[in-house]
Amino acid sequence: GYNTALFGKWHLGDVEGRLPTDQGFDQWFGVKNTSDEAGYSSTAQFDTSIVPLPYIWEGEKGKPSRKVKPFNLESRKTIDREIVERSEAFIAKQAHSDKPFFAYVALTQVHPPLGYHPDFINASRKGMYSDILMELDYNIGRILDALSKAEVAENTIVILSGDNGAVTDGIGGGSTGPWRGGFTGYEGGLRTVGIVRWPEKIKAGRVSDEIFSTLDWMPTLASLIGEEKRIPADRPIDGIDQSAFIKGSQDNSDREHILFYIGDDLFAVKWRSFKIHLKTNETLWSPVQTYLFPPVYDVANDPGEDNNLMKFNLFAHSWVYVPMGQILKEKGESMKKYRNINPGEVFSGY
Repeated sequence: GYNTALFGKWHLGDVEGRLPTDQGFDQWFGVKNTSDEAGYSSTAQFDTSIVPLPYIWEGEKGKPSRKVKPFNLESRKTIDREIVERSEAFIAKQAHSDKPFFAYVALTQVHPPLGYHPDFINASRKGMYSDILMELDYNIGRILDALSKAEVAENTIVILSGDNGAVTDGIGGGSTGPWRGGFTGYEGGLRTVGIVRWPEKIKAGRVSDEIFSTLDWMPTLASLIGEEKRIPADRPIDGIDQSAFIKGSQDNSDREHILFYIGDDLFAVKWRSFKIHLKTNETLWSPVQTYLFPPVYDVANDPGEDNNLMKFNLFAHSWVYVPMGQILKEKGESMKKYRNINPGEVFSGY
């Protein structure tokens, strides 16, 4: 097996039994939930009898996690530096181990409340947001340098990604480029950076607009390292093995569609280059809109999702509802046969 560590944001359960060291990691350091919590204690009426004071935590497998220090606006400035330093130490140590390693480095930038290391105050001379981007770039560079210094860079898979598109409201910067909306069901909320480096196996410089989901990393990584037999066969797996696509042995992704949820609600279905919106919200703060006839966009030709094809030639594209219906039918049947596992449930199989 692998030596494993998580450094940074977790946000997949904040009680014992649901922490990183309960979910396969040997060690962890970071925050149980979200960077939002760094701002809690600075608000005028924050009450620890209602909401516990947020902390930065650390832990090892088999032991209760322990508090490191309060997570507030001051510690928010330096947490990414600490994440990087611990990651560097982990890489250096694991380079001399007989076992391979997996490090999940979840940096907190860029995310409100905005705050950054003092080394980057006015570093860009373009304002806080640009300073934060410089810090983020610097921290990623340190991780890559740590791999080179440990002489494991050539045979280490590095993935750089994010969990959602840019949220520009009230943050002083950021952009979704030509795509509409951030943190919504539009392309600006769906799309994020996706870069993979593996010098020994993956040719550098390839760029693709094919569909690839975060869900695909688990089966893809298992296949890339020759451990696809470890993928559970007793349940549906949402991810698709994209190893052939990643290695460049084929130009096309093996994923043709993706379902996009906000909370428990299905907002959009993307099939090929078509995007069908069952619900929409224009910003974080706007109401949710539902439709009698869900709008359809061709994001290859209309990345801003401005031209509803259902209005163009009046329903000529209503046939696109057919593959969407088939996708949702198959998913519904699968969810009925294989019920969702409840959070915290000890799952013994179907």
